[in-house]
Amino acid sequence: KQPSSEEKLQTLTNERARIPIEGALGRAKRTFSLARVMAKRADTAETSIAMVVLVMNLDILLRLAFSPLIYLVAAAAMRLNLTRYPLRSAEQLAA
Repeated sequence: KQPSSEEKLQTLTNERARIPIEGALGRAKRTFSLARVMAKRADTAETSIAMVVLVMNLDILLRLAFSPLIYLVAAAAMRLNLTRYPLRSAEQLAA
């Protein structure tokens, strides 16, 4: 049985809607080293997608949680001159 023109249009619309979603998931898998996670069945694909979303959200939360801490440690190191390569003034650089 040949699909009707309405069915073809619906299939095309569904495929177009899926392209950006699959692109975002692919980018997330590359970014977070999840390329080895593969799924063939529908239930494992759903689990894989949920895992990618979880990792993305955890990354954002960890960045928000540790950014102030990293900033404070870096500022303290600069104040105490604990940096490996201390900053020099313009006069020191000219000499």
